[in-house]
Amino acid sequence: MNHMLNKKDVGIVIIIGIATALVWVPVLTVVAGRPNAPLWFILGTIGVPIIFIFGLLLGKFLSRWKEFWYRFAKYSAVGFLNTGIDFAVFDFLIFVTGIQIGGFIALFKGIGFAMGLINSYFWNKYWAFEARNSTGSKIREFVVFSIVTAIGIALNVSITALIANYIHPPFGLSQLAWDNVAAAIATLSNLVWNFVGYHYLVFKFAGPGAEEEESPIAGVA
Repeated sequence: MNHMLNKKDVGIVIIIGIATALVWVPVLTVVAGRPNAPLWFILGTIGVPIIFIFGLLLGKFLSRWKEFWYRFAKYSAVGFLNTGIDFAVFDFLIFVTGIQIGGFIALFKGIGFAMGLINSYFWNKYWAFEARNSTGSKIREFVVFSIVTAIGIALNVSITALIANYIHPPFGLSQLAWDNVAAAIATLSNLVWNFVGYHYLVFKFAGPGAEEEESPIAGVA
């Protein structure tokens, strides 16, 4: 296996990093209650891509022993963007409706998760898992993806609703901040579930990655 990063992956992860910062800054501004968004945007759009590049380097290094680590590094970068979209939609719906607790919280989280999912399928199929040339049935792939994702949605929404509605906010947190903590815990559980499902069930027919065909620009000692 080629243990070098390539221009394509670096370029893509920079784009994902910038997009991640753009969707996360409004979320963090709302949760922290400190509207210093311009500074956060500047720091985020510079810092997040750098962190993601280091994540790819770490994944490439670990892939010397287990190949899936590089795939997991790309999946994780995509996951941060998916989660940012998820949370941004979630908080936007809370903001426009003024509803912070109750049954609508599960609905809001479901909508946010679905929006992140659309982004997830594109990036995971064509970049993280490089399954564009998969030899299995496309119908089968879509059905299995839908099943794995449906279980993930149920897990994500249920955990969010249970924590937000049945556990009182600790440490003096506001209900809005606690809603986001609940969403974060749910998302972490879903992150692990989806990677296992996508890796071993959905995209397991992926052919050789395109990464070996690219010109290397960085190495790992």
